[in-house]
Amino acid sequence: MSGVRIAWLICSIACLSAAGITSTVIHQKIWWMVNAKEPGRFDSLFWYASKTWKLYAAYRLYYPDGRLIIFNYLLIGIGLVSVLNTAWAIGLFSKIH
Repeated sequence: MSGVRIAWLICSIACLSAAGITSTVIHQKIWWMVNAKEPGRFDSLFWYASKTWKLYAAYRLYYPDGRLIIFNYLLIGIGLVSVLNTAWAIGLFSKIH
């Protein structure tokens, strides 16, 4: 592995970690904001896709101009791009013809 790929790998992993942590913090902020309007509606344990969609729907209802969902999706996209960059840096795409 060349030095450029190692540096790229380290940057990609750092970006992935930062995006994941920030996305989690934004998700928790959305959860706190919705539960402040409607206490006890969403429990903090056992998250799954349809529960997240219901949380986002409630957030859009209470905060129609809120941008946290957009930021969360943007961070998820950044995380996915970082995963692809990491895969390239370790050489997973080098064998594809």
